[in-house]
Amino acid sequence: MTPLSFTDFYKSNFHALVVLASAVARDETFAEDIVQETMSLVHDRWQQLQARDTAKAWARRTVVNRSIDRKRRIWRERRAADKLWEHPNQTQVPPIENRVLWDAVRSLPTNQRVAVVLYYIDGYSTDEIADVLNCSGSSARTSLHRARKQLGGKLGSRASYEGRQP
Repeated sequence: MTPLSFTDFYKSNFHALVVLASAVARDETFAEDIVQETMSLVHDRWQQLQARDTAKAWARRTVVNRSIDRKRRIWRERRAADKLWEHPNQTQVPPIENRVLWDAVRSLPTNQRVAVVLYYIDGYSTDEIADVLNCSGSSARTSLHRARKQLGGKLGSRASYEGRQP
């Protein structure tokens, strides 16, 4: 029996992996991206996976893990967006608003962007942020404060933003 080439593996498994990713992540938009990333990893490890006959199982496990990670990341971003907007009655951020908010976060200077993500997404304290940024606790608090101020200037309050057209 001839060993399966990576190309044959790709062709015979791609569609099934996309279906798996769509089902797990509940997001068809990113399913192909998840599978492409997984196939890239399979390709990098092809010799070892083929030698142990574990390529199919490894690819499926990787797709499941990446799909779950994607779901969690979206959930954390929505939760963080709610916290950043400080609007207690709003439980879900509309997609366009979420995108505008994260575009604004991405435009911040590096330390401020890192502080916002670590604080609101990962739940880090300012002391933990200081460790990551290799700075003092007061510098981390200042970065977070400046980030909030800049975001407020760019986005305004949630109430004033909701009436704007995208």
